[in-house]
Amino acid sequence: MIKNEIGKKFRELRELQNITLTKATQNIDNLSVSRVSHWETGDGEIPLSKLNQLLYNIHILPSEFENWTKLRPENQLINNLQKAFIENDLDLILSLSRSQLDMYKNTNKNEDLFLAATGYNLYFQITQKNLLSTNYQQKLYIALSNVDFWSQYYISIFSNTLDLLDSNFVYRLSCSITNNFSTIQKLGLETEIYATTSLLNALNMLTLKETTLAQKLLTKINKLPYSAFNTDSSLRKKFLSHILSYQTNNNKNDYNIANSISNLASLIDRDNLAKELKLTLSKVQNSSK
Repeated sequence: MIKNEIGKKFRELRELQNITLTKATQNIDNLSVSRVSHWETGDGEIPLSKLNQLLYNIHILPSEFENWTKLRPENQLINNLQKAFIENDLDLILSLSRSQLDMYKNTNKNEDLFLAATGYNLYFQITQKNLLSTNYQQKLYIALSNVDFWSQYYISIFSNTLDLLDSNFVYRLSCSITNNFSTIQKLGLETEIYATTSLLNALNMLTLKETTLAQKLLTKINKLPYSAFNTDSSLRKKFLSHILSYQTNNNKNDYNIANSISNLASLIDRDNLAKELKLTLSKVQNSSK
């Protein structure tokens, strides 16, 4: 049941649009104005099955309501890791990661292992050093191998730990995501974009390590629906296709086009994307020396 503060948040959205309770409950069976009114003041409750109908009547998407009510909990560890990553604070990243790994030793919960691996993955991105021991890498492999339903949760875990994984395993999981993309689409556009982003992260990793696997993955990515790509992911896909071609054929023109795409990202104020693309260009340059 939905009650207490949630009803008050619903009333805020309703009143901001000057929508009456009568209109909000229109055409909803077995749901009276008085019942919704009590819910809005925190005194009553309504069935979950009626919430989407109420939101439809006040022109609010469920995802918008989730953001408005802050129903999605934040993970403080992830916030702290991201802040440390931005500030290039390696000591803090390592300390947070080790503490989380100690927690996993006590709980043996995959969730704690995933959080620890996320920290070690950030450390790797800065230093190119994988400090997650072989034993825990193997546990991470086993946990991800058992994923057969790619919700946003598992897609994010894959995306946030793939630098710690073997190239063949990354390719295998990427294939699993592309093969199940029609199911992922049913979870909504946000999850679809998450999946596309994770696949491009995998493509970036494989392009730098295993061009043969990268080419196979690019072929699969190119078969995904156009709707799965926003502006940033479209630019990344184009960029990576030229980088991969440069890695494979050593055609300088491909490198120049990729460089132009990174400059375009800066030009259209996609600074984070531009930074990421230029980092890949730098790694490609260093590997060719």
